[in-house]
Amino acid sequence: MSITITKLGTFTLNSIINKLKELNINSEELTLNEIVEKMNYIPDSEDEDKKKEEKKVRVRRAPKVKAKENQNLEMEGEDGNMYKSIEDKNGIWRWKKVESNNEPIENNEDNKKKIIVNESKRQPPIEKAKDYPEEIKCGKDGRDYVSYSNKNGVYKWKLSK
Repeated sequence: MSITITKLGTFTLNSIINKLKELNINSEELTLNEIVEKMNYIPDSEDEDKKKEEKKVRVRRAPKVKAKENQNLEMEGEDGNMYKSIEDKNGIWRWKKVESNNEPIENNEDNKKKIIVNESKRQPPIEKAKDYPEEIKCGKDGRDYVSYSNKNGVYKWKLSK
């Protein structure tokens, strides 16, 4: 038989009795709860009760009513914003947040993240450096690059000084 005690792990009854002997506690006259109390640990069942009490509640932002039952209607959501019931491509009705001009917010190009190319990023010439040994060429970024050979004999482009 083994017993699981929170913060301590799973132990056999003999190992618990040995631990109590180390603490100079007579375990023959104690119940299991008293033993656990003497060892200053909480049994798992009580720990699970505490977890249930501490469970977080998720707040719904959209209206509480089902979108399928209120097709193409606008309603105020739990967060105070307006929502419209819209059917998606799979035929499922969902609440979409409505902009101030009564249009649902769609995933169009304006709402997507825009990638900004860093102009200062190094962009060497398209040509292979080995075809132009020790020569200067203009890169795609408009700066001059010189072809050089590294210690392994491989030609690469580097910014010209």
